[in-house]
Amino acid sequence: MGSEGSAGSVDAAGRTRRDAARTVAVFYLAAALLNGPAILRTAERLEHGGVAQQFLVALAGPLARISRGLGVDRLRAAAERLADRWFAECPPAPSAGSAH
Repeated sequence: MGSEGSAGSVDAAGRTRRDAARTVAVFYLAAALLNGPAILRTAERLEHGGVAQQFLVALAGPLARISRGLGVDRLRAAAERLADRWFAECPPAPSAGSAH
């Protein structure tokens, strides 16, 4: 009744909005750590530079260092190698103009 719309309201499965928000935050933190070095490389290569690039590099630098320090960047590298191998073994997709 009174808890509808509050952070403590519970859905049909028994989860609160706070639990959902925590789960989303953990997901994005894990994604940022796994991608830290790649995010930094992308920020460093921004074409127009300026304040936006400096901000992104300043934000991504510590993230990349944490990622490397924890070793989670190696997990991403292993996943990329696995995906590259898998895609190399896949037959090419038919072109749009080919007849079946």
